[in-house]
Amino acid sequence: MANAAILVRAMPDLLTEAQRELARACAARHGLSVSRVYTDDGRRPRHAREAALRDAGAVFDTLVVPNISALGQNLREVVAIMGALANRAVRVLVAGADVSEADGLLAAAQLLVRTQAALGREAAQRGRERAKAKGVRFGRPPVPAARVERALNALNAGAGVRAAARMAGISPASVIRARASRAR
Repeated sequence: MANAAILVRAMPDLLTEAQRELARACAARHGLSVSRVYTDDGRRPRHAREAALRDAGAVFDTLVVPNISALGQNLREVVAIMGALANRAVRVLVAGADVSEADGLLAAAQLLVRTQAALGREAAQRGRERAKAKGVRFGRPPVPAARVERALNALNAGAGVRAAARMAGISPASVIRARASRAR
């Protein structure tokens, strides 16, 4: 029985334990005994990958990952790590992509496209989370309260929605929203 290792990466959409179980099941299907599990905690994304690369070839000869994005944060990193593992004669099994040899090339191309999209979504999500932590607000800026008050005063004085919006310098939709929130 060949020695295998599992590399798991913290991802928002898939629990770490579920990833481990998926990779263990894949290793069992291929008749591999798992000697080590490398888990990335999300705080230092390259720590687990670097440890796995250090041990590759010496401790294990097959690396099982739940999905290809566990190998890197972008396509360049994934290709670099795949090359480093190939140089050490370590094969990589992707638990979610068991395919027959005939469909291998087509599946690999589809897998690369899906991987690149997934890596892009993850990078965008990490960027949004970092921005929110710094206090960045997303979406349109709020309408200044003074303008809303001016529009509501115009409405109370008998002006229509469009006229009140024009007087306050805001959109008619903003006037309607302000009127509805004041009525509550």
